[in-house]
Amino acid sequence: MSNSTFKLFADKMGGRSAAAYIGTKGEIFYDTDGTTPIRLSDGVTPGGIPFGITNTSASFTPQFKTVSGNNLDGTVTTGSYVLQGLICHFRINVSFAATTDFGSASQYQFTLPFPTVSTFTIRGGTLHAPTPNDAIYHIAGITDIADSTTIMKLYYSGSTTDLAWKSSTPVSATNTASHFDLSGAYQIAV
Repeated sequence: MSNSTFKLFADKMGGRSAAAYIGTKGEIFYDTDGTTPIRLSDGVTPGGIPFGITNTSASFTPQFKTVSGNNLDGTVTTGSYVLQGLICHFRINVSFAATTDFGSASQYQFTLPFPTVSTFTIRGGTLHAPTPNDAIYHIAGITDIADSTTIMKLYYSGSTTDLAWKSSTPVSATNTASHFDLSGAYQIAV
């Protein structure tokens, strides 16, 4: 192997996508729309060999329920994530509009899209409670790998400490007029 340096030139390679392009061995190419990772040509394989950090964007359905196992009938939960290498950026949304069972005063939790490599805390959540007092509560989530690598337990900010978020606390805030969202990022386990 020689000690040679090569410079990457930006040439448009016709109307072909990166998945169809073969190229010359050692050539680096990509799609400009960002849907595929950078690729390295082996001179034979259409699409070459992907390398670098890939991005995956998808929706998922988190299991939102209580620690005691109550499924919170009627609650609509949606989620999405972007996976960049080992970092998962996620967002969940919960609507209580059709909820008929808010749980038996047990703490709320949801499942993550992927297992985590370590314990982590997210402080990017909000409980919107239009009734009875048009309040907004800050919601935090903690995944403690001593308990689980895929479950995040939810808390709301009390006056001096974070308190378990459940149907009875904060007082009357979780009802059919309220909704909740939380987003954050964490490193996934391999």
